[in-house]
Amino acid sequence: MNERSLHGQFNSPDEFFVSVETVMAIRQAIQQAGRELFCHRSMSCGNVTGDCTMQQAIQKMPREKGRAWIQWLSRRGPYWSDQQEHDADEWLEIRDGVDVANTAIGEAAYCGCTGWIASLYR
Repeated sequence: MNERSLHGQFNSPDEFFVSVETVMAIRQAIQQAGRELFCHRSMSCGNVTGDCTMQQAIQKMPREKGRAWIQWLSRRGPYWSDQQEHDADEWLEIRDGVDVANTAIGEAAYCGCTGWIASLYR
């Protein structure tokens, strides 16, 4: 899951909660298929709205849902950085020279490119 996608874009905590429900349903479907949805350890530090952090929004969620969400993001994972395939000192950039090497975007791009390159040699 992309940690760069939380940048205060929701209009309200309630709008964020709808997104959380969707992500949790996707995560459950992925787990039922025997796989995992990886996240970044810093996901719980993002801003939900311009003036509301994820921690503040979670306090407004139903207790069990908020607990499941925050435990996944801050305690359980799995975290893609624990199984990172590219070296931390590699330079991976997107438009305008923005380095994304230590982000989920960079890891996904690296895995996608190495899979694509490997398929050329099969």
